[in-house]
Amino acid sequence: MLRDEKLRYGQLCAFDKLMNKWTSLLSTMSSDHQFLSLSHEEDKLIVYEKGDALFIFNFHTDKSFEDYRVGTLWSSDHVIIFDTD
Repeated sequence: MLRDEKLRYGQLCAFDKLMNKWTSLLSTMSSDHQFLSLSHEEDKLIVYEKGDALFIFNFHTDKSFEDYRVGTLWSSDHVIIFDTD
């Protein structure tokens, strides 16, 4: 099933592996800090902080967002390390 290109299981598996890699590298799962900063039903977006990472998930089927503004308490620059768009 993972190798059947007509199905999305291979893509979901690759996504899951990459998410696990980054959460491990950033030690986000062991952090006590977590904060949901945005849950937008119409735009199908979820934005939350976990540890030192900011996660932005777009579940919209046909809408991509560029320059979508979200707030954080961090004064440092934000760097995208993983983008599925």
